[in-house]
Amino acid sequence: MNKDLLQSNLKLLEASLPPGLAAQLAELSPGFSITGSVETGDLNLMAGGRPLFEPNAIQHSREQITRYLENPNRFYARLGGLDPKATGVADRMMQEILKSHQGLELSTLPEAGGGYLFMFGLGIGLALSPLVEQLDFRDLIVIEESPEFLKLALSLVDWSPIVDRITARGGQIHFILNDSPDAAINLLVHVIRGPHHSLLDGSYVFQTYGSPFLNGAVAKLAEVRPLLFGPKGFVEDEMTMMRNSLANLSQGPYGFLEDKTDRSIKNVPAFIIGSGPSIDGQFDLIRQWRDRVVIFSGGTGLNGLLDNGIRPDFHCEMENTTNIFDGLTQTAARHDLSGIRLIASTSVDPRVPDMFDDVIYFFRDTISSTRAFAGQHQPMAYAVPSVTNLASRSAIALGYPQHCLFGIDLGSKKPDQHHSAHSIYTLSEKPSWNRGNDMDPLAIPVKGARGGTVYSIASFMLSRSYFEQLFLSFPQCQFINCSDGADIAGTTAMDPTDMTIPASQRPVAEIVAQTRAEIPDIGPEYFQITERFQEYRNAAHQWLDQAEQALSKTPPDRFAPLYEALWPLINEATTQQVNSPDKAARWTFLGGIGRVLQLGHFLSRRIDPKDRSDFCRTLHRSIVEHLPDMRRQLNDLEQSQGQG
Repeated sequence: MNKDLLQSNLKLLEASLPPGLAAQLAELSPGFSITGSVETGDLNLMAGGRPLFEPNAIQHSREQITRYLENPNRFYARLGGLDPKATGVADRMMQEILKSHQGLELSTLPEAGGGYLFMFGLGIGLALSPLVEQLDFRDLIVIEESPEFLKLALSLVDWSPIVDRITARGGQIHFILNDSPDAAINLLVHVIRGPHHSLLDGSYVFQTYGSPFLNGAVAKLAEVRPLLFGPKGFVEDEMTMMRNSLANLSQGPYGFLEDKTDRSIKNVPAFIIGSGPSIDGQFDLIRQWRDRVVIFSGGTGLNGLLDNGIRPDFHCEMENTTNIFDGLTQTAARHDLSGIRLIASTSVDPRVPDMFDDVIYFFRDTISSTRAFAGQHQPMAYAVPSVTNLASRSAIALGYPQHCLFGIDLGSKKPDQHHSAHSIYTLSEKPSWNRGNDMDPLAIPVKGARGGTVYSIASFMLSRSYFEQLFLSFPQCQFINCSDGADIAGTTAMDPTDMTIPASQRPVAEIVAQTRAEIPDIGPEYFQITERFQEYRNAAHQWLDQAEQALSKTPPDRFAPLYEALWPLINEATTQQVNSPDKAARWTFLGGIGRVLQLGHFLSRRIDPKDRSDFCRTLHRSIVEHLPDMRRQLNDLEQSQGQG
């Protein structure tokens, strides 16, 4: 084993490797002995006196690569239909592009190339160099369960040419070292939704060796496939959230919730309440334990509790859409909301906080308003994408280490029953609510927490992915899934009738009061929103200027130059959240532009070569012609704030 090469590679890959891994590998003694060498062409590993490769590792790897390149396993998108009623700027661009090229024949499979190489199992690394040399991709993602193999790969293979080649393509190397297929793929989901998300179609999947972990991880990747291609945002949404945040933060005083290390640990369970169908049989138990727990409700879960005489201590809302206010209005017509504390994103409809006596805001991650206004404060990671994600995440931030999940079904065992019978979705007299506000049909089969099959949708699966990553990030906490819905890794599934909740040593009301007292109240001047909004609007106009200039210099008849021109403007490659006007401007536009580039990447490699130039010109022209639409939306936002 070459110790000098190991140290050189560790230093080279320091930014890509998990923290502390270098020290761990230095002390690790692999359970293999090495015979031969790479230079002599007879390298092999011996375990229990027997070789692991026949005839040797070099020959084995060459034959494996040859077979793979003859028929590579790739990851393909499906071109879904566009909602003809959608009016967003990205929707209009995509509609125009598709309309202009109706009737063109598309190849089932794209040409070579994709955004990623998913390498399931590094092995001893011999397959890496030929794959990097012969496949066209940007980011390399290594999923490995064995630190021993990683150490061998870093001791036997010089990674410098691999890093140089990937860096020259504008790519990065990511390592996911884990022994849980669920946890590994949840980490992978977050990496995929990174800088080259638009190029996901056609990515490569290579499995170096077989093991229960790797086989399970590949199967899990196929399961989460429906949620991987979804958009990362919309210009209109970002403008709405910016407008809402300005309105909400200009009021006050209000509570401000973020992670703090000095909050007390609470000795009572937190009940996290959603509105999945399975909660309908659990309200009596929740009522029975009411004086022993603190209750966090999410979204339409509030109405079910109040219908059954149970008042939550904290209620959570996050979405910026007007139907959140509409749903709460229907609940308020049935019940008194006084005394319930609201935990909400700064970006919610400003009418929502007005319905509650006590309001606590938090900064939601990966939205432009957070980047613009949060300053030195960090958002709470994994508090999205659903209100129940927020409820559990808030309980963790407030010092509750034991969580019991009710009504967090993330689907249903009956595809025609998407929510609780006590939810506004069911009780409303408005047909749009009864239809689930046009949610997709429950059609994706997933494993049930207590057995059987649960039918889900992509947005619920994304919520599950964030739950699983949240639970993995807080191993000191206990998560009991009392819902009879989708299986959530990191939880203990339990029928609540088998659960015992001990009496609290202190009155719950005192614990809730202490919890609220540990949340600081601040005034509207704290976040300097007027000054920071001015900085944001300047950065957003500069972003649009840069996009116009980049497109004016880009050949319009090929997709690659178009992507290379726009990618630096939508690249949000930092893993550490950084709040700045530039980051806020990028987040305003990257979702919409990314969707259009995703469509361009999909179609440009499937269209007949003779039609490709015309298609790329249409794509280029559509973006150029709609940048002024984005600027008009920015100007409207400015004028609504008395600026511009």
